Amino acid sequence: MPEPVDLTNCDREPVHVPGSVQAHGVLLAYDQADAPPVLWSANRQLLGDAATRPLTSLLDPSEAAAHAAIATTDELQFLSPVRLCGIASPGYGVLHRSGALTVLEIEPDLDTPDARVSQGLVQRAITRLRHARTLEHLWQQTVDTVRELTGYDRVMVYRFDQDQHGEVVAEARSGRVPDSLLGLHYPRTDIPAPARRLYRINPLRIIVDVDSTVSPLEPGHDPVSGGAFDMTHSVLRSVSPIHIEYLKNMGVHGSFSLSLLVNDELWGLVACHHYEGPRFVPYTVRTSCEMLTQAVSWQIATLEREELAGRRAHVEASVARLLQKTGGDEQIEAALTDDPALLLEAVGATGAAVAIDGSIRTVGAVPDPTELRELAMWWAALPAVEAEPGLGSRMLVTDRLAQHLPAASSYAAIGAGVLGVGFPVERGSFVLWFRPAVERTVRWAGDPNKPVEWGPNGPRLSPRGSFDEWCEMVRDQAIPWSPEQVRAAEHLRDELGGQLYQRALQADDIRNKFLAIVGHDLRNPLGALLTGAEVLKRAPSADHAQVIGERIRASGDRMHRMIEQLLDMTRIRAAGPSGMPVHPRPVALQEPRPPDRRRDRASPGRAARSRSIRPSRWRSRAIPTG
Repeated sequence: MPEPVDLTNCDREPVHVPGSVQAHGVLLAYDQADAPPVLWSANRQLLGDAATRPLTSLLDPSEAAAHAAIATTDELQFLSPVRLCGIASPGYGVLHRSGALTVLEIEPDLDTPDARVSQGLVQRAITRLRHARTLEHLWQQTVDTVRELTGYDRVMVYRFDQDQHGEVVAEARSGRVPDSLLGLHYPRTDIPAPARRLYRINPLRIIVDVDSTVSPLEPGHDPVSGGAFDMTHSVLRSVSPIHIEYLKNMGVHGSFSLSLLVNDELWGLVACHHYEGPRFVPYTVRTSCEMLTQAVSWQIATLEREELAGRRAHVEASVARLLQKTGGDEQIEAALTDDPALLLEAVGATGAAVAIDGSIRTVGAVPDPTELRELAMWWAALPAVEAEPGLGSRMLVTDRLAQHLPAASSYAAIGAGVLGVGFPVERGSFVLWFRPAVERTVRWAGDPNKPVEWGPNGPRLSPRGSFDEWCEMVRDQAIPWSPEQVRAAEHLRDELGGQLYQRALQADDIRNKFLAIVGHDLRNPLGALLTGAEVLKRAPSADHAQVIGERIRASGDRMHRMIEQLLDMTRIRAAGPSGMPVHPRPVALQEPRPPDRRRDRASPGRAARSRSIRPSRWRSRAIPTG
């Protein structure tokens, strides 16, 4: 059964082992430097008799370092280009290792002004780039300099976003290229995963002529390992037919790409396109461009780091002020919402909901109470371990809530984006921040959702044929939460979680003390009840029985009051919609007067009422007064 054809086919294409080279150069591979090649490209006749000679006899005698390094190091590419001797047409060599083989790739040595680019030009360009104070200025200087060095019709800085889609953020073009691609987006499928991996390993990629035929390798496998011949580091590696068709659909005849690596990740590309026929750039110019883009990558990292540090300092300062307000305050939810601007500013939100012990306080623009409860119930049902990034019961991060909770589309105008932290120590306690949907237009180079079509490459995908601007309206999506805002929310969660945990410990300690007091105080009236009942059975007269009965009733009343107070405490603790509402008010606490033992003996009921002040006095201290 044939393999289903979809966009993931390109992600599985082995682009590092194409088995052929571009026709403008010749590849020779040796397992021993002093023996003939064991693998070659079919166009080796361009070299004449030199094609069958040992590597040591092809290297110019002046290349002493290359002769010595062949047997001692794998980093041969740093010796390139090397001078050659005895070949049929002028050319230079580029060396590298592939497995156990030493590979020599020979390119034509064209006597053009491009090949004599001065190192001074590159150094001056790097100095200018280091003084760029904004990313936009840096990008524009980069494309201007690369176009000056290489002569391509169009040079672009192509940046990847968090979804790996690309955007043209800077452009330089010749006068004969009227249309601008600045600001256009390209779907991530335009650069499949294998190609991205190669861009991280080999930062230079040149395609001289999309119309030329490739030259196959002979034999078609690595003669030492028996497997496919790895061309990851090859400068002549041929190109996927799908990519060739892609370039032709764009009207491109030749291209040159340089990787921008920031923190060892593929940040973007410098992409060069030529429309007026083939375009060859000598190796020395290509390596000068590589030096340039390395400096650009460092400067991008520096500017982004400075920008991030500024944003992080602002966020951390806001969080620190919030935590300062909550420290030592039992009413954490009140402290958080006391300054709405501060709570929202901490993560750049427009609304927030704070729930502690089941009660919810809100600031800014938030969904209505019913929608908040539905959102909280859906969130609580998520697993503690995130099934996908940002979706867990302790952490909720999304800029498209309606994708996960369809009912949320009704309040996307105020809550399309949600950032939430939960507190396991207090069930039903959380902080949720909201952002509104921001309607925006994304300009694509062609329809990114257009179904793929069959083309001249047989049963394989063909890239889209139209790159006319295609506009997509993005709705129900908020501005994404930045990493530093997410980290700030996590920090707030951890610190507040610690405060809530301490508060729970204190509440447990108070409750235990209260129960001990209640247990002690209940024993006295209970003992009186039992004793009175026993005496009542032996009462010598009705009057005596009546006195005993009054004492029993007084003890029972006291027990009843204490049980009611105990139930009140549990209802206050439960809180929530069904719990007992608490209305704090100032209470003047005074030490109770010692009971009058004489009046106690004269009036048992009064004595019971006097002693019952103890739990009431404790309760006044336990309930915050605001």
